Amino acid sequence: MKRVTEEWTIVIVGHWNTSIFNPQWLANNIFNEKQLGIEFPLEPGLPLKITGDKVLLIPRDDRVIIGATELTDAVVKRTEEIAVVLLKTLPHTPIRMVGINFGYMVKPISEDLRERFKNPYANAFADKKLNTLGKSFRWKCKIQDQIINIFFDDTLDKLLIKVNYHSETKGALAAKEAIEGKVMKWRAKTEEILEDIYDLTLEEEV
Repeated sequence: MKRVTEEWTIVIVGHWNTSIFNPQWLANNIFNEKQLGIEFPLEPGLPLKITGDKVLLIPRDDRVIIGATELTDAVVKRTEEIAVVLLKTLPHTPIRMVGINFGYMVKPISEDLRERFKNPYANAFADKKLNTLGKSFRWKCKIQDQIINIFFDDTLDKLLIKVNYHSETKGALAAKEAIEGKVMKWRAKTEEILEDIYDLTLEEEV
């Protein structure tokens, strides 16, 4: 399996004043950099995309999304740092929940792995001339107080796996505690689960 960069995000859901997120303020207060990359939306209503030190920040009224442009340990840790600094800098922002997300792609799918995602209604579908193009599964689990959502999307020759660590929070302080020191911990737990249960290991990056 390979890591999917676009699916590795920290999402902080709440009520955000996006007028604060101008490039100068972000450079000085959040990223601690002189210059940031700014991608303006081509369509009205879409958010800005701000990049600094290989970390991507997308502010919306109802959430801030923090992602990575590459998945080295240093950049993944930096996404966590940016999220924590943001919450410390804006401590009165009403935050409702936090998600730490990871994504992986398996392509092609081995027959052994496909057997784990068999359609119990395959024969009934065939009787009705229904040709199955894909299957989706979701498992909702809990480790101590942490909710984990695991999504499998099996489409023909590839399997997309998304893992979400979901935390309900009341305020920025609780959101910070849900993120700080957790991203690398949950990454390790995710890859342990996928290896031990599904025999999936990371492919060497070329």
